Amino acid sequence: MAAGLIECFVSYAQMVADATAWARSGDFDDIAAVIGVPRSGAVPASIIALHRNVHVLQLADLSRPIAAPAIRRGGRELPAGPVMVIEDTVRSGKTVTALRRRLGAHTKCGRDIVYGSLYVRETSKHVVDRSGVVIPRYSVFQWNWQHVSGMGSMLLDMDGVLYPESLPADSPAARPLFVPTFQPRAVVTGRGDHLRPETHAWLRRYGISCPVHMMPSRPLDRELLGGPAGFKAGVYSKDDEAQLFVESDWSQARAIAGLSGKPVLCTENWKLYR
Repeated sequence: MAAGLIECFVSYAQMVADATAWARSGDFDDIAAVIGVPRSGAVPASIIALHRNVHVLQLADLSRPIAAPAIRRGGRELPAGPVMVIEDTVRSGKTVTALRRRLGAHTKCGRDIVYGSLYVRETSKHVVDRSGVVIPRYSVFQWNWQHVSGMGSMLLDMDGVLYPESLPADSPAARPLFVPTFQPRAVVTGRGDHLRPETHAWLRRYGISCPVHMMPSRPLDRELLGGPAGFKAGVYSKDDEAQLFVESDWSQARAIAGLSGKPVLCTENWKLYR
């Protein structure tokens, strides 16, 4: 595998399974309550709280004595024990390190604060006190793939990823399916080149300004390129800086991965093809 290529994709379903497994471990035997770091940490924290039947608090609760008045869950007062602040994943560790500085090691009422993360890298697991699963460095997640700075190394399909494929290419009612926070490396689409003006105009409307690779419009030229999957795979395989292709159709995703020898994330079934 080339350096930098995406090695792991975590779906919502996998996250639920991993959070449930972690909740059943000894890491939570002494924990009285959990706090999810907004926003991504809230989901695994809620799952863990459900399976361990412990309280869910907010970060703001740590600014006051949380033992009085009593916080209740099903009529039960908050028991003795530490509070765990939970992240979904720790990459560089900057967020958790900043939280430690701000919150400290103890609550206002003297409870210990434990810092945890469902997912960690081998190089970042020392940042937290407890963790669930060690994942590879080059990983993406279903809940935030479109918001990471690594978007600059991704190639995106147009219809079905950015644009609703059920609508005509020039539809005024077309609202984006996903809007990347950072600019993608390029958009690579099976649309014919005759749709270039409409495609560029729509992308500009939603702040997406990157190279756009489009197929020729003539059927014979399209066939010579191997159809949409062959065309996309050709662009992807020639781009040494592209680490991930995001495709909407599972059959094309599988074909692009096979032809390019590089990973493809499919938004139809949320599977990583390699």
